[in-house]
Amino acid sequence: MVFHIGFKIYWLFYSWFIIVYFFFIDLGRNSILVNHRLMKKILLINSNLENIPYPVAPLGLALLASSLKDEYHVHVFDFAFNSTENLIDFTRDFNPDYIGIGLRNIDNVTMRRTKWYIDEIKQKIVNPLQENFSIPIILGGSGFSIAPKELLEFFSIEYGIIGEGEKPFKELLQSFDSNINPDLIDNVQTRNGSVKRFIVPDKGSLFLPKANVDSFIDFNPYLQRSSYPVQTKRGCVFNCIYCSYPNIEGKKYRLRPVNEIVDEIQDVNQRMPSITFEIVDSTFNSPLKHAIAICDEIIKRKLKIKIRTMGVNPGLVTNELILKMKMAGFTQIDCTPETASDLLLKKLKKNFNKSKLIKCAQIIKN
Repeated sequence: MVFHIGFKIYWLFYSWFIIVYFFFIDLGRNSILVNHRLMKKILLINSNLENIPYPVAPLGLALLASSLKDEYHVHVFDFAFNSTENLIDFTRDFNPDYIGIGLRNIDNVTMRRTKWYIDEIKQKIVNPLQENFSIPIILGGSGFSIAPKELLEFFSIEYGIIGEGEKPFKELLQSFDSNINPDLIDNVQTRNGSVKRFIVPDKGSLFLPKANVDSFIDFNPYLQRSSYPVQTKRGCVFNCIYCSYPNIEGKKYRLRPVNEIVDEIQDVNQRMPSITFEIVDSTFNSPLKHAIAICDEIIKRKLKIKIRTMGVNPGLVTNELILKMKMAGFTQIDCTPETASDLLLKKLKKNFNKSKLIKCAQIIKN
């Protein structure tokens, strides 16, 4: 009898516990859904239409999307493999509160056969959006940062982000709701405001959200001809007279922690074992210690990967670096000296001379 009563009390208590438990679980789910519905929507558009020599995955937009996704409902539209009609249809269905357009390049950097991309971007992306919607558009990206004021005027757009966008893009969105003058925000350029230059947000280490590029776009079109972009630092300390990197990223290095870089590579490699990684820094082997530390960590973890990089500075190539790059999985390095003339190297303000260039070639060859 006592056992029977105790058993009933136990089941009564247990039943109420289950009911209360699932009530709060359901309440939590509903709360998340409500919050998601209340989130403002951001549409980020990759406007890069060039696929020669190969298409380039939109790393900058993915980093921006990762920095926004906890506070906004974000979607990245990859125009590289899409059409104006699809863009308009998607924009109408998604109904974003704001649109961000990334301008990676404004031309193909070829003097004798110059191809300008901005006319095509205006015709295929910007004009159709402006004709069909009254949604605020924000420009950004490396190409935009070279001539922000002029490009805002060219596209008839009111706002743009100079340099990296993770912080100022969010601050600009917040200013729309709080009546803060956007001209007061660092690295925000307005169409009618005074011309601004890039201000480096922080000095020292660089902590980035995981890009997870393949979670924001369909990565399949990039698998055969392209690579997965990885950024290990921002900034450039060199003084090459033709280069825009210091204006876009700043003149002092901000280095990502080595473990974070290799964690990202390892995570992506588990999802896409056949992908080739590309280090997209302006110069991978500067600072030299940082580059070697990245190779050491990859070697230590015994990752079986393929890596390439276009940014190897001839003046900082050593036997140790090339050996460890090979052990880490580098299958391609591009080392572009521009010239082998000491006179021209000096005029270009390079950090190396002809003899260093020859030594670099011998080290790589051997």
